[in-house]
Amino acid sequence: MAFSARMLCVAVATCLLGGIGPAVAWPDHPVVLVVPNPAGGSTDIIARTIAQHLSGVFGVTFIVENRPGASGAIGAGFVARAAPDGYTFLFGTTGQLASIQYLGISRSYDPATDLEPVIHVANAPIAVITNTDLPVENMKQLMDYIRVNPGVLGYGTPGVATTSHIGGEWVKHLTKLDIVHVPYRGSGPVTNDLVAGHIKLAFDSPVSNLQYIQSGKLRALAVFSSSPFAGLPGVPTLKESGVDMQTVLLFGIAAPKGIPHEIVDRLSKAVDEFLQRPETKSYLITLGAEAVGGTPEAFGKFLTEERERWRTMIEATGIQAGQ
Repeated sequence: MAFSARMLCVAVATCLLGGIGPAVAWPDHPVVLVVPNPAGGSTDIIARTIAQHLSGVFGVTFIVENRPGASGAIGAGFVARAAPDGYTFLFGTTGQLASIQYLGISRSYDPATDLEPVIHVANAPIAVITNTDLPVENMKQLMDYIRVNPGVLGYGTPGVATTSHIGGEWVKHLTKLDIVHVPYRGSGPVTNDLVAGHIKLAFDSPVSNLQYIQSGKLRALAVFSSSPFAGLPGVPTLKESGVDMQTVLLFGIAAPKGIPHEIVDRLSKAVDEFLQRPETKSYLITLGAEAVGGTPEAFGKFLTEERERWRTMIEATGIQAGQ
């Protein structure tokens, strides 16, 4: 059959609309969003909220699949080894995307080379939280109290090598404060013991503590983030309180390396539109997080900076998983 001028025009138009080839017919069946944490936590809840929205946008089911274990390395490794066809994504946090490679955790992937950034979903601050029996109302008073009472206070965190633990040891490194790490298995037990007065100090995401802070049973002194957290009005940052550091627990979506850019862009734009809605921002604040959004390129740049930040903190404090 002769290749007519009309056929040539159609071929050229197809190339122009699809980049270097026809547009990717995605998605045409269910998409899996892997959460490398157990069900029920803040990561899982945010992921399910995003998945529900995407199911409505694209007309196919976005399935949240929990694959916990090895500090998230099992779930993240599963995604890194998956086909880069747009049907398997990772909904990860700082641990799987920025710090795991420095913590001595056995893993089958490298977050910098085996995963493709899609979108920075949200940040959750780490907060300095005290029982109100402790006679301090700000970071200066807390640091003065610790210096007068060295080795007396223990600080609770959700576990060894968590972002709260690493951040807490970095605070100790910068301030030379003599406080002892008290690891728990998750934020719930930290909150319970803090409210009961079994511990007087904790470094943790405020999500489990918001109701107690708002009722006056606990007190938030500062947040580790670079700017104040909307869910804790009036609470300053550590930097504003005289400790020159900043870090957050990040939430983001990543894909196996080699995924078509068109799919990444479509998914990123759909999630970003959702994150910019006032009702989404308000809901995330109730979970202890703040919406971010943006482009895949911006998320990639942020991850590069975060990896260097966490490498510096982990190497300086000597924290390793299992210690």
